[in-house]
Amino acid sequence: MNKREFLRAGSAAAAIVLAGNPAWAQSQIPAGYPADYAALLEGSRSEPDTLIYSNLQLTNWAKVLQGFKARYPWTNVKIVDLGSETFERYYAETATGGRTADMILSGGVDGWHEFVQKSGAKPYASPEAPSLPAWAQNAPGVYTVACDPALIIYNKRIISEAEAPKSLHAIAELIKKRPDLMKRLTTQSVSVSFGRAAAWAWIQHNKDAWDILQTLGPATRPERAVGGILEKISTGEH
Repeated sequence: MNKREFLRAGSAAAAIVLAGNPAWAQSQIPAGYPADYAALLEGSRSEPDTLIYSNLQLTNWAKVLQGFKARYPWTNVKIVDLGSETFERYYAETATGGRTADMILSGGVDGWHEFVQKSGAKPYASPEAPSLPAWAQNAPGVYTVACDPALIIYNKRIISEAEAPKSLHAIAELIKKRPDLMKRLTTQSVSVSFGRAAAWAWIQHNKDAWDILQTLGPATRPERAVGGILEKISTGEH
């Protein structure tokens, strides 16, 4: 199995740890890894560049790439930030038989569902799998590599620290007390994959979700981009 087969989109981050001569490589293998992992590390010296498609900005990758390059200086990892077009680019290139990603990292839950249905992921079993929680192992060859929070932010000139909400339930209560805030709330639209995933998860964990949303809905103007949300809150529009 070569690296391209090994890493075909959706493998865990651990899957790209490639390096070394046999003795050196053996010393780099963490406890619990397969005995033949040293051969994979050694083989990386003759492998081509690793291409990763992602919807993360390059600044998010900086420390990862810095550490990877320091440990395996002969490797070259190329990140292509494709935003919402991550999977579409992969499908287009595989359809024509062209060079495409060795690995995909994307926060689009719906995109991963379709990707698995199309058998896009190589069913790679990471040596790290026994240390991962069940929810981080989404499908064979598809792993969760980060768990990011959803945040509530507010303009302190409009909402005091004392009344600042810490939950969607608290926002609903604030709306009832502050009719001047109608149409001044904002959130990411469910037409965006993260917004859709966050909304789905919240509804699953709150039995009164639809009652709360009925209060929040008329007061909210959703946005597609986080940049627009931040700008309009800072200026007082939202």
